[in-house]
Amino acid sequence: MSTISWQLLGILLAHNGIRNNLLIYILAFTISMLSAIILFRLFSGTLLLELRNETIKMDWIKKPIYSSIKSQTINLNDVNHWIHQEGKGID
Repeated sequence: MSTISWQLLGILLAHNGIRNNLLIYILAFTISMLSAIILFRLFSGTLLLELRNETIKMDWIKKPIYSSIKSQTINLNDVNHWIHQEGKGID
């Protein structure tokens, strides 16, 4: 999206000359910021973690686009059997 705003800026500068360049830079900045906000909202998500007696339940409230992560439940008794290597759990 930001590349589109720079192209739009170039077209507007060529059309109007350089007399209105402050307004055009503000327009290009606004388009860039809006596209960044839209991309952030598309690729970010909200994960809900529920800790119950011996389980951790993970559910997506808002799942990110292009994500293959699914909701799951982890039994904490199974975690005790994991092998730990450099501080990371390995199944």
